[in-house]
Amino acid sequence: MRVFTIIVEGLAPAVGTAYDLFGSTANTGHCRTELPFDVRGAPSSHHGGYLMLIKNQIYEALITDYTSEGQGVAKVDGCAVFIPNAIVGEKVTVRIEKAQKTWAAGKMVEILERSPHRINRECPVAKLCGGCDFWHMDYEEETRLKAERVRQALNRIGGEQLETVPILSAPTCYGYRNKAQYPVAARKGKAYAGF
Repeated sequence: MRVFTIIVEGLAPAVGTAYDLFGSTANTGHCRTELPFDVRGAPSSHHGGYLMLIKNQIYEALITDYTSEGQGVAKVDGCAVFIPNAIVGEKVTVRIEKAQKTWAAGKMVEILERSPHRINRECPVAKLCGGCDFWHMDYEEETRLKAERVRQALNRIGGEQLETVPILSAPTCYGYRNKAQYPVAARKGKAYAGF
């Protein structure tokens, strides 16, 4: 049984307090979308209740876009959810780790439908170090998303009307870095370094 959480705007002791359908309060986060009914179960207009994404709840999502950092973007119940290591076209289950008013962040639990662009590269620390945001996808998809980000920025900020942006791909995606910065910290008398 799924319990729907709604917000009763203006009627709660504190505006934005969440109530489940049985009247108890719940700590649920803020990302929300309108339900098709109001608190009495009647059909709703734009003033109805809200369904909220719940922290630690698992949802099914279709990845439709990327952030500039390479995170997958999905819409879950009308809310933008950012999911690291996800690829456009993949259907995944995601655990919500943070829910805000207009967005949420989640962690992929399972890939239900895998993208043909997903690859496993041979780097045991790629997901831990943070130096390779696009390491989970093939180079073709990486260059496509980078070209799309440039096109969107030129159209939005530069006032252009570009349909495509040509991109010059590198001959290889290995061994091209010539600079690294290693933060160093001391904890309990030991030195730690890494990305």
